[in-house]
Amino acid sequence: MKLLTAAFTLLFLLTLAPLDARTADEETARNNFASELVECAAYFDICAEGIRRTGNLEGAVKAEAAAKSALDIARIYSRDDVVLARYKLAMEHQIKTIDGNYANLSLLIVKYKDICKQALETPEVRLNYWKKK
Repeated sequence: MKLLTAAFTLLFLLTLAPLDARTADEETARNNFASELVECAAYFDICAEGIRRTGNLEGAVKAEAAAKSALDIARIYSRDDVVLARYKLAMEHQIKTIDGNYANLSLLIVKYKDICKQALETPEVRLNYWKKK
């Protein structure tokens, strides 16, 4: 009887292992997606300032709205305090990347333009990207 109980327990635990792995993978994907969205928010806010400096206020407002949307979506997948801390770090990193000079904005555009567009327009597609990674 003890052998049967042990075998059943082992079989039960083995069937749960894939669920735990999938849960961890799902959590990792959501975390990575939230981080990416925060990077996009910083990118859009930096772009907004660069656009504003050219005198295009309408374009700056659109970029700011995109930043807000990215943060709103990130908050679905992560805690607010984590989102805000990541945003601060992303801003610091991206400003450093362009040496604080908006003339170097192309460095960020090359990296973020397509990814961030997809993350906002079809977030489920981008989340699926992270699930497959």
